[in-house]
Amino acid sequence: MKKIWAVINLILISVLFSACTQQAIDNSLAISSMDTFIGGTVHAPKAVWDKADKKLKEMYMLYHELTDNYRGYEGVQGVYYINNLVETTKTDQTVEIKKELYDLLSLGVELYEFTDGYFDMSIGKIIDVWKNLIDESDYTGQEIPKEDIDYAINLVDAIDIIEDPVILSEVDNKYYVTLKYGAKLDLGALAKGYVTQLAADYLTDLGLSTYLISGGGSSMLYGEGNPKTEDGSYRTGLINPQDVIDNLDIIGYRPKNYGIYTAKNYNFTTSGSYNQFILSEGVMYHHIVSPKTKRPVNHYLTLSIVGTDAGFNDGLSTALFSMPPEVLEQFLETNGYEVYTYLFNNTYKSYNQSENFRPL
Repeated sequence: MKKIWAVINLILISVLFSACTQQAIDNSLAISSMDTFIGGTVHAPKAVWDKADKKLKEMYMLYHELTDNYRGYEGVQGVYYINNLVETTKTDQTVEIKKELYDLLSLGVELYEFTDGYFDMSIGKIIDVWKNLIDESDYTGQEIPKEDIDYAINLVDAIDIIEDPVILSEVDNKYYVTLKYGAKLDLGALAKGYVTQLAADYLTDLGLSTYLISGGGSSMLYGEGNPKTEDGSYRTGLINPQDVIDNLDIIGYRPKNYGIYTAKNYNFTTSGSYNQFILSEGVMYHHIVSPKTKRPVNHYLTLSIVGTDAGFNDGLSTALFSMPPEVLEQFLETNGYEVYTYLFNNTYKSYNQSENFRPL
């Protein structure tokens, strides 16, 4: 009889232990990749999360190697390899690439057409000029001589924007990109959001719906069932960029928000100039370059877009940021995206605003 009870107790303990290990908990997402920090929380049983965490790290690393502009990786025919091959041979080059990069570049081509060229992943040479100028400064917001700006303008004006710079093809289940000489791929305005969307899709396929993923802070993806709110929704604070600029000299300063967005299962992506810029004669020069002017433009301090696809919105927000207000208004009237812009007069303007937004 004692043996029978011992067996029964072991079975009960085993069942209870199994139940405990399968209980969903909040797990921290922490990945350093693609020159940024990917953070957040995922509500999942530990065994499921351990598998998912490993997969997500592998996913971000794959796209880091494929899209890195600054270094190559052994056996990887990614952006660095393609750009370097074209530049060293000084001719158009066709390269076989992984399907993952092919699909990402396809989205870039789609965005180029959809935005009438305001998104252009082939102007890497022009972007490099402005990024290098900003990187040479000692701190964000530094005032630099006008001569430095004039020198950068002379450089970018001498760089041609190539017509139809990227051509994609598929032959016998193999994938190819042709990059024309003079063009340089830069996927910085697209890749992080794209992979963050893939990460969310993967979690959804695993049956996980409660998550928050921050793709470098500029692209936020939310699920549902948030345990911290009564209805399971997630909230996004819309940072006041002017407040950030006014307090750049305060270490650890927490900026004010100008609004709160509350919903479930959504992406919130922001493009802005307030984190990386220099000044010359009172004009901001930042890292978001207009393909139309070859220069950073200052129509807005930030532009935020709400949707469900972080990859598409990452590229789209960059394109919209460079659109003059009249062009932006017509585009949004036609396409219906919900967008929030923060302007230089310390006010915001919304387009297709929903009841999910609350001003502060």
